[in-house]
Amino acid sequence: MCPEIQGLFKKGITPETEWMEVIAVLMDNAIEASNSGDAIYLKSRQKENKIEFTVSNPAAPLSNPEFFTFVFPLLVVLPLCWNIFYERKNNFMLYVLPRVSEKKYLLAKWLVYGASAFSILFLPYMASALAALYANPPFDGAEAVPFEHVFMDSFTKTPLLYAFLLSCWRGFIGILTMSLGFVIALYAKNIFVVLTGAFVYAVLENFILAVLQLEQYRLVTAFEPSIISADAVGLSSFLVGPFLLLMVTALTFIYFKWIKKTAVASDHYYLTYFVIPMLLFFYLFFIEDDSEIVLVRYKSYFSYFCQKWFAGGVIPLWMVSVQMVCIAASSLGLRTGNVWEIAGNSPNAELFSRLSAFFHSPLSAFLAYAVFQFMGMWFLFGLCMWIAHFAGKKQAAGIIVLMYVFSAFWIKVSALRVLPFTGINHFMILHHNLESAKRLSITAITAFALLGIMLYTVHNFWHSHLRFSLPKKKGMAAYYSRWPISKKYVTILSLVAAGILLYKGCNAAGLSSGEEWVCHLFSGYGTGYFHILSFLEMLLVKAVAHKETLKNL
Repeated sequence: MCPEIQGLFKKGITPETEWMEVIAVLMDNAIEASNSGDAIYLKSRQKENKIEFTVSNPAAPLSNPEFFTFVFPLLVVLPLCWNIFYERKNNFMLYVLPRVSEKKYLLAKWLVYGASAFSILFLPYMASALAALYANPPFDGAEAVPFEHVFMDSFTKTPLLYAFLLSCWRGFIGILTMSLGFVIALYAKNIFVVLTGAFVYAVLENFILAVLQLEQYRLVTAFEPSIISADAVGLSSFLVGPFLLLMVTALTFIYFKWIKKTAVASDHYYLTYFVIPMLLFFYLFFIEDDSEIVLVRYKSYFSYFCQKWFAGGVIPLWMVSVQMVCIAASSLGLRTGNVWEIAGNSPNAELFSRLSAFFHSPLSAFLAYAVFQFMGMWFLFGLCMWIAHFAGKKQAAGIIVLMYVFSAFWIKVSALRVLPFTGINHFMILHHNLESAKRLSITAITAFALLGIMLYTVHNFWHSHLRFSLPKKKGMAAYYSRWPISKKYVTILSLVAAGILLYKGCNAAGLSSGEEWVCHLFSGYGTGYFHILSFLEMLLVKAVAHKETLKNL
């Protein structure tokens, strides 16, 4: 292999300083890619109407062992660690952990993965050694050529033992590399980071130690000691690289487990982000008033409203029943006993310890949850009917979406939890009302106040309707005002900017100056991960800032 760096320049008037700069850059790249004693060749020739300039530093081709040494972190991580990542993502572990402790389950997974990683490296190397020694042995009549090798005596006198021990050592390094990918898979949220984390570490470690002229301590040197001179290989060459890898793995685990305190398994607020949107979607089909032919069958609109509200309880009853059946089915095979028993390291330990202070047994808490969720869903159906009657179905949909967005923000933004506001989640999720002594009272007062207002207005002002519509302007100017320079778009952008400022402000409690606030607001999006909400937030911030700048010009 003869790597080359080429530049093809169109013939023309070019200052000599630019030519010298280009040549210097090409030569500098060639020198950096060369080893001591390598020759560098410069070549220039006329090609059609252009001048071709080539800088090359011929080197030996990359051998198969060297290529395998470069990619072995991918070989032991890609086939294995994706499984544990998707078990977390699909909430499979939530159904496993009640049946077996988290430590036992993860230890069993690690042992299986470790055996697999060992086999991935041990079997090919050992098979190739057997093939080289017995299936295709070297030719005895070949002329001996002097050479040097690590552990020369073992390599030449007992090659089978040498190959076996080296293959076992490489399998052990494969287990350590897989362990780093395993730890990342337990806590990372991006599959790309999980699958390439160990490989990126190996590349960075290789580069940094090579720059520091400590090539004998690299992980790849411990994996394949023949890549450097045999005189430079010692006992430390086999220990330093794996030790650094083990330290990085341990520090990664400590950071996520005890500093960031990230749970391995999480329910991802199943009720808030799945059940509530599905419930509100069902409600949109029934909240609109029926036709006049149906209404005239009732004595009053108040009677119609109450009976429809009562009949609408079938929807929450059905949804709660389905959830109860699924929970009961998932509990088959568990040890019976109506007592609070949960390990302190379980992801639900904090929630269960709080529930045990209010309920004497898990069964009573389970029934309270079911009844509370059913009553909250039923109340929300009446609230949606009331909003749709007075505001119209279209505008009611927007109001309901805003109510749901507030509930989602209440979970994500800790500053909102101290405010005496009640969201949809408080009517459906019981433990959201148990965070403080006054939270349940606030939810109850809000519910009874809304119930009184709903019944009073439906009974006395059922014929009134609230419609939020702006008068339409006519003319050429009104036509062009509908483009992005209209007040509507400026208002939307302003509201988006205000929402982002509020969101950023609630999550910037530790900032000490205005400069830090500006950096926090317009810092953009980082590297090494991908979160869709953070990415969209950055796009919104940049777009709003750009729009406001244009408006002020």
